[in-house]
Amino acid sequence: MSLFIESICCLNHSLRNLSFHQQRLNETHQQFFPDAEPICLATALQVPLSVNHEKHKVRVVYGEKITEIIVEHYQPKPFNTFVLVDIDPSFCYAHKSTDRTYLSTLVNKYKTDDLILVKNDHITDSTIANLVFYDGLNWVTPTTYLLKGTMRSYLLSTGQIIERKIKKDDLKHYTHVKRINALMNLNETPPLFLHHG
Repeated sequence: MSLFIESICCLNHSLRNLSFHQQRLNETHQQFFPDAEPICLATALQVPLSVNHEKHKVRVVYGEKITEIIVEHYQPKPFNTFVLVDIDPSFCYAHKSTDRTYLSTLVNKYKTDDLILVKNDHITDSTIANLVFYDGLNWVTPTTYLLKGTMRSYLLSTGQIIERKIKKDDLKHYTHVKRINALMNLNETPPLFLHHG
């Protein structure tokens, strides 16, 4: 069985949206390791004093127990070009797993910054983030996501984004796209203009 990951944003020496990460970890842990002792992120994670106030990525790898914690300075990946790619309808990434073989194979196939993954004609995620699309009034995230992202959950809970079913043909109704994940909130990721036709 693969191990699982939580990638947590450390900013200003504080762990962002930790309760959302804890909730997702709990759901995964209870499904795959129902007899194991629960994992408490707040107890397990102590931000090193050597970490400054800039943004860092805290990568927690776990199975029954936490196996590795890595803290590294965050370097955002560019998002200036993308390709729409139809993925295997059977592909499932409901849990943030260390096994990204299928996604890595897709990335290596296309020379672009990222992919927008389409499953059964519905927009899902990029390879590293959930997506939001601007319709001229709201930032909208697809209901057909692959991974329940913690930033996505936070932004929905605070009313900063809304969710809607978005099919591939619906993209013509949107002007821009952004990627959101634990390290990129709505204001920390630049919009990419969608060219139609």
